[in-house]
Amino acid sequence: MKISSLEHKKIAMLGFGVTGQEVYKALGPKYDITLINDTPIPGYDIQSTAEAIAANQTFDVIIKSPGILYSHPLLATCDARVTNDIELCYEVICENQLNTKIIGITGTNGKTTTTQFIADCLCKTGKVAIACGNIGQSPLYVLSQNLHVDYLVIELSSYQLKQVDKFKPDFGLFLNIAPDHIDYHGSFEDYLTSKCKLFMNMTEQDGLVLDRSLVDDYPEIKWPSFASFGVSDSQLQSIKTMAMPKQNYRLIFDLLLKVGIDQEYIIAQINKFQGLEHRLELVESNHDYIVINDSKATNVEATNVAISNLTSDATLIVGGSEKVEDYTRLNYASKFVNHVIAYGAAKDNFNFIPNIILIDDFTSAVKKAMSITKANEVLILSPACASFDQHQNYIERGNQFKQIIRGENE
Repeated sequence: MKISSLEHKKIAMLGFGVTGQEVYKALGPKYDITLINDTPIPGYDIQSTAEAIAANQTFDVIIKSPGILYSHPLLATCDARVTNDIELCYEVICENQLNTKIIGITGTNGKTTTTQFIADCLCKTGKVAIACGNIGQSPLYVLSQNLHVDYLVIELSSYQLKQVDKFKPDFGLFLNIAPDHIDYHGSFEDYLTSKCKLFMNMTEQDGLVLDRSLVDDYPEIKWPSFASFGVSDSQLQSIKTMAMPKQNYRLIFDLLLKVGIDQEYIIAQINKFQGLEHRLELVESNHDYIVINDSKATNVEATNVAISNLTSDATLIVGGSEKVEDYTRLNYASKFVNHVIAYGAAKDNFNFIPNIILIDDFTSAVKKAMSITKANEVLILSPACASFDQHQNYIERGNQFKQIIRGENE
């Protein structure tokens, strides 16, 4: 796996979380890389930021992990090319003249579900398609294991896209936009501009699908003239499932047609789709009410999508750790929301809601919800907040929620 831009270079890897470790597995055996991370990782020779700066180290290339801020002191003191795994992945495809096609998916909400569905759909046609990027595996690591991948279906966060230089998808899908990650970007404008780098290098020969409201709401952006905006309602008439919002199906359908998938096959696969764990997940339980685990809803817009899908009276659990966001945008006045319980570090951000129930502890919040939800109603965890006050991530939060519902943690 050739990456000529790294040959004979002094390389630093900044950040050593999940992405950093996978990138190191892909590159470590071939290149001399200095690992810089402020938390020691057993089994690795790692320098802290302070140690690297004190030693006055210089680097030709810094491979930055997505979550590292651009204000990081090493980036300010070191004159180096800064890159990331999606840029290097694109270099591998180009330099090795691979037949691998890139499908890039971004947006504020629905990226993970969409990425997994598209990858699964392509796999069922006999193609080698790997869901990667923000969903889990680094695409660079995927290629280091197999150069004969037909499609890399990459979930692209604003953190990754902000750094785009030459990266170009063959197919792109931009689902939606709402304020998020302002603490990282500093402003909504920077967040939106970063997302738009999805199509920065795309041409008329590529396939790009956008939500029409993006163009209508943000006319200051130079939206590509070759983009399309999803299939018509008539093409969705045979779709029965609602594991995703209808608009997402409209856009996904359009993208898969551009890839070359048969229309009837797309409809069949959509109707078989049951959704992903922690995303509007129906929880099996012995209760006489419906339980929904939407722990992955870590911003207000995602929770509003969940609320819009309600068709029965519901008890809603929100809260967790704070993000820079306007929580008053929460659609708590929906006719189906009977009770709102807010928990954790962010709970006081929801005290504008009439009759809000504020509880510190997550377990206590869930048990309170269980006690007030009636037969045939819905109990839904859709937090509108990150999980880091009481959980490692939204997955741990969702799993604990299901355990409490089923009485497995008592």
